[in-house]
Amino acid sequence: MSERTGIFAGDDPFVIAQRWLAEAEASELNDPNAIALSTVDANGLPNARMVLLKEIEADAFVFYTNYGSAKSREVEQ
Repeated sequence: MSERTGIFAGDDPFVIAQRWLAEAEASELNDPNAIALSTVDANGLPNARMVLLKEIEADAFVFYTNYGSAKSREVEQ
């Protein structure tokens, strides 16, 4: 297996995402922390929507959502 280079260089996805977020914050004026969140519903159909990433922890991506939303239910499932 070849080593990843460029924007995908590294083994830790959280470190890679932190690097991407820092680059976006340096160059994007509007919502540099906007990310696409994809889930599937109870029937296995995909849904994607934009959310605002609030923080990247050592082992988690933190974003806020309405607990009563379809998005929240799909993440829970």
